[in-house]
Amino acid sequence: MALELASRIRANDQDVPIIIMTGYPSMDSAIEALRRRADDYFVKPFNLKQMSKAVSAALARTASRHPEPSTGDHGR
Repeated sequence: MALELASRIRANDQDVPIIIMTGYPSMDSAIEALRRRADDYFVKPFNLKQMSKAVSAALARTASRHPEPSTGDHGR
């Protein structure tokens, strides 16, 4: 289900961060998550510090691809 959702999200937006969390891990699902361009793959129960780092990294990658527009104050 999550892998199908990841594919649908990617079809609509290439830059949305996707982190898969599963309680039913398998090598096949991990490989498929990577194939569908998930940013990360976690097995429940997961470490909150690792999850926080993964979310921060995914958001940073997205932000680097889409810098915020200038405020127009030109250094004032």
